[in-house]
Amino acid sequence: MIVLALAACSTPLSAMKAPFIDISDEEITLLVKGKLAQTQALQSLQVYTVDGRVILVGQVSTSEERKLAEDIALKTKSVRQVRNQIIVQPHK
Repeated sequence: MIVLALAACSTPLSAMKAPFIDISDEEITLLVKGKLAQTQALQSLQVYTVDGRVILVGQVSTSEERKLAEDIALKTKSVRQVRNQIIVQPHK
């Protein structure tokens, strides 16, 4: 009976998937780096991605720059989580 019920569905199962586009970790890293490169203070940050989880590493001058880097990564397509290991080191 279950088979008959599934056969009666007019929408294919593949069409019911969420519109999430799964891309590789390398592609996510490139996207995040590209977005960070648009802000001079964030250009030297290192970006690593494992299973859609981004790790940000490096040093910035202000907590606002640190937060901006995290926000940029979080808003990037296919990023599932961001681990912000950026250190704030004000200029002397």
